[in-house]
Amino acid sequence: MRVLIVEQKCKHGHYLNYVQYLVRAFVPLGCEIVVAVPPGTPESAQFKMHLAPHQAHFRLEFIPARDETAAAWKRINTDARVFRAVISRVKPDAVYLPTGDGVAQSLAFGKLACRRTGLSRVHCEALLIRVPAAYGMDTRSPFLTKVAFQAMPFDVVHYIDPVAFDWVLNNVGSRAGRKARFIADPIEPIPLLNRSDACAKLGLPESRKLIMSVGLQDHRKGVDYLIKACARWKPTGPASIVLAGMLSPQIKELLTRQYRYLVDDGRLIVLDRYLSNDEINACCAAGDLITTPYRPHPHPSAIVLYAIHAGKMVLAANNGWFSYMVPKFALGRLCEPQDPELLAESLNRALHEAEGYQVSPAAKRLVEFNRSENFVRQWRQELSKLMGKREQARIPDWNWVLTGDENKSLERRGGPGQATSDFRGDTNLST
Repeated sequence: MRVLIVEQKCKHGHYLNYVQYLVRAFVPLGCEIVVAVPPGTPESAQFKMHLAPHQAHFRLEFIPARDETAAAWKRINTDARVFRAVISRVKPDAVYLPTGDGVAQSLAFGKLACRRTGLSRVHCEALLIRVPAAYGMDTRSPFLTKVAFQAMPFDVVHYIDPVAFDWVLNNVGSRAGRKARFIADPIEPIPLLNRSDACAKLGLPESRKLIMSVGLQDHRKGVDYLIKACARWKPTGPASIVLAGMLSPQIKELLTRQYRYLVDDGRLIVLDRYLSNDEINACCAAGDLITTPYRPHPHPSAIVLYAIHAGKMVLAANNGWFSYMVPKFALGRLCEPQDPELLAESLNRALHEAEGYQVSPAAKRLVEFNRSENFVRQWRQELSKLMGKREQARIPDWNWVLTGDENKSLERRGGPGQATSDFRGDTNLST
């Protein structure tokens, strides 16, 4: 059995981390694994961190990087041509897209326009992280969005966002619903360091209260909001805001031109580098409060899951995924980050509340559900069935996360996260 894993998003984020999870999923099945990425990817920090340790288990193919700025019709034709070419070269039995956002809709419209991709001849699965329509953020008409979801050329579509998954089941139609699976948003629950050791590992001052912004530091994540709030922030004791992760060019310029004094006086601490999973865990262990003041965007935040694992409270933007997950699982406080004065006040209130914060039982189950080994097994399930094998370990499902009741497991009715009527509307259940 030869499997092809296609990933065109390699410049930032933890996308190649998803690829290494898929490699780990298929190695036990004895598959021949081919990973297709853009040229230059093996030289990236992400590849060296996530895929280089597993390189004995796969071979590389190179495909063009996807031009997200091209006109829609050009992207549709180019995507079809790229997939047709790599499938012709590799001749896989199964194709996997660990992050199918953007290209999934393009391939759907290409299918409707009779653009050949080769996907119809193989088993194919994709993960959709972003579903803007689930949050009312889609720029496309509702009709075209539903057409795209119905026409996607995949046998299985995975979702890691419960709001997006519920929207698909309730709004798109039975064809898309039958293909839908709800799976873990993978985190590596590495044994936690104590706060002292975590601060030492990262070079952070243990004597100060630390508010952590973790991951890529860019405008999308509201880091400019946080910097402007820091300039107005009056903490009640020694405290700093830490920007932990690679700075975007825009954030670097903002710090250099306007707010360098915040770094110089210690109110703002910058760790400008790509973070490994254990460094993300260390950031959450070192922090007294984790903040995610993101602009509205339609996808989940793994940093919040790492924060729960570390037992830390979250101060999150009152929009999107956060506005559902934070109150539902008692993860912390919501705020309006676009107002620097209000955000500065929220930082002080949340920092005080964080001293007595306790993780709820439902939030602990949420962490357990999202463990990376569950993500690995969930991707392996369908291929195991095709190969006549069976996944032995039990995989927890979303109903268990919500209720703690194993008797309501979707697994007893055909597999974890499969589209069944039991999930419909469950984003309104209380915990």
